[in-house]
Amino acid sequence: MDTYVRSAQATDCDTIDLYVWKSLRDPANGGMPNYQPRKRAIFESHVKMMRDLRNRLSHQEHIVLDAFADENHYLDEQYANLDWIARSIDPKAANWIHSQSRVPSLRELRPSNISRY
Repeated sequence: MDTYVRSAQATDCDTIDLYVWKSLRDPANGGMPNYQPRKRAIFESHVKMMRDLRNRLSHQEHIVLDAFADENHYLDEQYANLDWIARSIDPKAANWIHSQSRVPSLRELRPSNISRY
């Protein structure tokens, strides 16, 4: 039998989210000792933000914005959010992601003035 029981009202996504949260918090999986607030809602809000970005990218929606300052703000938020999630789970993994990321160097290559068509 499964270690968790599906609620009649819960969607599959809710069940998976709950299972993932319990797995992350499980001491056998590390227990997220670096996430001191221990509040699921805070962690979920960060994960939702990352999922929304992933969905935008997978559906080939724009992340390049007309206003360069707005784009920088948006991308800075997304990059900081990824770092926050990784550090909450495992700071060593966050350091590795940071050391391997090409995002900052690619962003520097982006021209600040885009001519449309």
